[in-house]
Amino acid sequence: YVVPVILLILVLLVGTSEGGAQRWLVIGSFNFQPSELMKIGIVIFFAYHIEKNYDRMNRFKTGVLPYLLALAVVAALLMMEPHLSGTILICTVALSIFWNWQSLVLLQSLALCCICLFQRDMDTSRPESSLGLTHSPIVRAAHGRPVNP
Repeated sequence: YVVPVILLILVLLVGTSEGGAQRWLVIGSFNFQPSELMKIGIVIFFAYHIEKNYDRMNRFKTGVLPYLLALAVVAALLMMEPHLSGTILICTVALSIFWNWQSLVLLQSLALCCICLFQRDMDTSRPESSLGLTHSPIVRAAHGRPVNP
């Protein structure tokens, strides 16, 4: 968990930008996204600590809150890149480790609402620009841009 978090911080400081998002670290001729390492790191972190602290998992303060805080740090770093799909995936996997599916659906619905609110500031033209649809009246209206450029 610690190494991927440090790498996510490094992406924000010295990472390279491609396609409007700063997600890549370059080491020599090797490029990689630390968020991919975090997908594995968060599972190992949660699994190890839940197993070690199993007797305290039934209390919110000692069994849920520390994991939510650790996940919030990761989600905040990923959203600063911005990396919405990675954030959703990592949060879903992490939360599914220690919650039943009903609670997970409720939390994911809440998270999706929050993400939709924060996404307004993100560059939403990237998928359309790669398809050459940035001047389409439908796409422009969907993103709150004037229909007539």
